[in-house]
Amino acid sequence: VYTNVHIIDYDGTDALQDHPASMEDFSWRSVAWHKKEVKDMMEAGIDIMLPVYWGSASEKYWSVEGLKVLVQALDELTAEGIEVPKVGMFFDTTALQQDAGGRIDLTADKGKAIFYRMIRDFYSLIPARFRAEIDGKPIVWLFVADYAIAYNQDFINFTREHFREDFNGKDLYIVAERSWNIQADNVYAWGAALN
Repeated sequence: VYTNVHIIDYDGTDALQDHPASMEDFSWRSVAWHKKEVKDMMEAGIDIMLPVYWGSASEKYWSVEGLKVLVQALDELTAEGIEVPKVGMFFDTTALQQDAGGRIDLTADKGKAIFYRMIRDFYSLIPARFRAEIDGKPIVWLFVADYAIAYNQDFINFTREHFREDFNGKDLYIVAERSWNIQADNVYAWGAALN
């Protein structure tokens, strides 16, 4: 609300299809706003949240900083004796093309490294005590494959291997939108098939 980014379009028109009940302190920079949102989730019975993450260099200013503020809010709520929802990653794959300079090649070493870095960076910001896990595996929920020019099973293997190395042997629980068409252990599909 303080910058009107994503609230007012460049031409001065309303950018929001839906509006919050209040625009007061409506900001990813606000600990109080995050605390209110988390409490609303809890009241609705939500026990896992998947913040949208754009880990590209150009979007880190809000993705990284927003997660830090969210963690602060979770810490404060926990200190108040409130059991908060766990946090998994919604990997907005749109960000891949920003660091790759176009659609990313996930069969190339550079593409695999960019893909993994975004997951590593996300989970480096979320303390283990707040991570959403299924069968002890942190959740990564992948958006569409449209931003990849090429991919195969290797980028999943690369990602899981490096995650285990960096996170004390933890594996990932990957949920991929159906457009990925990945057949692998611990990779699950979501979304309706397109006609």
